[in-house]
Amino acid sequence: MHKDPKEYFMGKVDEDIREIEEQLDELETKLEDAEWEPELDYATQIDNIRLRLKELQQELDRFEAISGSTWSEFKKNYENKLSEISNDAQELTSGLDKFLLE
Repeated sequence: MHKDPKEYFMGKVDEDIREIEEQLDELETKLEDAEWEPELDYATQIDNIRLRLKELQQELDRFEAISGSTWSEFKKNYENKLSEISNDAQELTSGLDKFLLE
């Protein structure tokens, strides 16, 4: 049996958000273990990404009332925002990996 497209979308997005949160958790652990001077700057960036994820999750929670063409627009905009946040998290990870050891 196939899932409703909205249900599938919500499940996929929840999974993507969890992956980004796990990535941020790993970064925080690396920063804490490194006792690196610029840690605060990166911690602020991590907090900013977490805030954006929380706001995006709240948008998803409100989406249930959306249908029709509005749903398509919502989905496209939501996917774009999630992609931007994911890219920012990946760039932060890549930047920190240059300075921090595993």
